[in-house]
Amino acid sequence: MSCTAVASGSGDSCANCGKQGSDTVKLKKCNACQLVKYCSVECQKAHRKQHKKACKKRSAELRDETLFGQGHDWPEEAFCPICTLPIQPPMGYHSKFMTCCVKRVCNGCCLATQTRGSNDCPFCRTSTDFPDYKSAIAMVRKRAEKKDPSAIHFLGDKYFFGNYGLKKDVPRAVEMWTEAAELGSLKALCALGNAHLNGLGGLAIDRAKGFEFWETAARKGHADSRHNLGTSELQLGNCDRAARHFVIAAKLGVKVSLDAIKDMFKRGDATKDQYAEALKGYQAAMEEMKSHDREVAARVGFAGYSKRTAKSLTDSDPSMQTSALRKIFSGHGASKRRKKLNEKQTSPKVAPAGQTFDCGPRKIQNPVQGTTVKKTSVSWFVDHLEIACNHPSSVQL
Repeated sequence: MSCTAVASGSGDSCANCGKQGSDTVKLKKCNACQLVKYCSVECQKAHRKQHKKACKKRSAELRDETLFGQGHDWPEEAFCPICTLPIQPPMGYHSKFMTCCVKRVCNGCCLATQTRGSNDCPFCRTSTDFPDYKSAIAMVRKRAEKKDPSAIHFLGDKYFFGNYGLKKDVPRAVEMWTEAAELGSLKALCALGNAHLNGLGGLAIDRAKGFEFWETAARKGHADSRHNLGTSELQLGNCDRAARHFVIAAKLGVKVSLDAIKDMFKRGDATKDQYAEALKGYQAAMEEMKSHDREVAARVGFAGYSKRTAKSLTDSDPSMQTSALRKIFSGHGASKRRKKLNEKQTSPKVAPAGQTFDCGPRKIQNPVQGTTVKKTSVSWFVDHLEIACNHPSSVQL
């Protein structure tokens, strides 16, 4: 067989020897660039040096076409199984992971279930009154044995952080993430990207491989991976690529991506059209994620309270609402919440009627005309929670 290179060839001939394709001579395209065809492996190897530069350029273009052309829609795992609405990122803040059925249910559906007087899982109706973490982990392990990617990824996270009664074991966590990723978990792909970029669990630092995991997840609609790519590209000085990633992530509801491209626009690293596209896309995403139950949950800072407290939070009697909120800030975990709020406190400030001021994790507007409210301490926050109860629209996240 002759492998002598020819000057040029048509689309139906070997790029190296010029042999025409026929019933007996099957031509195969270059897998990387899809630009040229070869009649044999020998011809492809012989033509490699001449074709290498054009091949790399075109393969990079094809890679970007798929990277930026795909992943504009939410993946299946981003939807609440109860209300079927997409869950706002970060999902860990706006939803709860149910260890009984390894489903992630939005805060709105969780609060609605508790308001109806039930402490059971909103999805599978299993009791969530576990005596300890071991019982919860045992349920997740049962799902992991059935090769459920969400359960395996969850266990990987717990091994990584060493919580839920599990001893910290980073290599074991990486193994479980790898298994979950092979089964289709996008979160596991994102975690593996972090692991390779930071050399976790005995892995060698490999930026290329880390980016590959993030890109795979981003092409399938994983918002966090898309934001990570934008952040990394920005650190590398690739502002245009970073802006394109942030725009897509903002359209998926990632607030930090919107903030990032806003900062880029202020610095002149992103165009006005890019920021406008990101802002409109983010607003459209928020509108699609909106529901009455979620608004109530966000307004009261729902974090999985008892059914009695949950019902009081949505009671028509303002005194019941205030009592429930007082209980939240004086019960389990209250010290951390008070500490977090006190760290926000500096000098006393006054908010005129109708204006918004910052108070810890949320902003509260004084809706009472002709009055002022002082921001001094957590005691103020508790004493004036009836403002939020009586005027729901005044509370903004």
